[in-house]
Amino acid sequence: MTNLFSKTYGCLAGLAIGDALGSATEGMSPSEIKTKYGKIDNFVSGNIAGTDDTEYMILTAKILLENNGEVNYEKVAKGWLKYVGKEKEFKRGGTSEIEAIENLRKGIKPPKSGLIGSANWSDGAAMRVAPIGIYCAGNPEKAAKLAEIDASISHAKDGIYCAQALAASISQAFISDNVERVINAGIDFLPKNSASYRLIQKILRVAQKYDNPISAINGLYKLKTKCPWYAPEALGYAYAMFKLGKGNFKDSVLGAVNLGRDADTIAAMTGALCGAMNGIGDIPKNWVEKCRVVKGVCIKSFCGIDIKTIAEELEELRSSAEGNFT
Repeated sequence: MTNLFSKTYGCLAGLAIGDALGSATEGMSPSEIKTKYGKIDNFVSGNIAGTDDTEYMILTAKILLENNGEVNYEKVAKGWLKYVGKEKEFKRGGTSEIEAIENLRKGIKPPKSGLIGSANWSDGAAMRVAPIGIYCAGNPEKAAKLAEIDASISHAKDGIYCAQALAASISQAFISDNVERVINAGIDFLPKNSASYRLIQKILRVAQKYDNPISAINGLYKLKTKCPWYAPEALGYAYAMFKLGKGNFKDSVLGAVNLGRDADTIAAMTGALCGAMNGIGDIPKNWVEKCRVVKGVCIKSFCGIDIKTIAEELEELRSSAEGNFT
């Protein structure tokens, strides 16, 4: 297994595992988690499945693969209509995605489709852009540009900014093992006057007071915003757990899981960052296998997709993109 493929597979598998682990504590507070589970250090259910985070990540990957990485608003919209537009029932889809699909069905195209919605500030775009960071490995600027195109179908402003930041950080993680550099590569794409920049910097300042993810949970939780699915909060928490865990997969992801709030997305983004930086070897093998096959809980047509196969196809696409990796 090459180092770059290890990172590609680690990024996708890390996202799926974080999503599945975090689904047990989504919407909960640290005290509620402690009362119900104690401290979570493994899967708490035998029925392991990811949520919309994993399946919309697959959607982004498929659109990249089918267009040889050359995406624009029109191609992203076409891919959404092909794979999601035919879905009649959304059991686990986020509000931002559901509204975007309805806009597309009405003929409202991106970026306008992302401007018309009640939740276009959510973390629904950031949760799905990992494949873009992979494709643009070593090129954060390109990653941010493609992430803006992808995110604009369902999001606006801070919803887009945070997607750009995570894609850029994942891109940087392919060429750096320095946690600070990986985080800063993403923060560089947040407008300095944005809510995203202010809140994420605030979360990271608080995180500096602690030595590890678990010890920081209560202090970080006090910074919660009104809605747990707010993109700057989720990304800020993911960066904090990634930093406090020094990029170690188990430490960082389990910190996110035990934090609660939008735990599946926070843990998914944290897992993607850790996997991209350290590769698949940093992730427990039994966790990888448990989450390797997509269950289709949100996008039914994706049921049975092998994440390792998607990783192989993305790595082939990335390696064939001349000048993409530096």
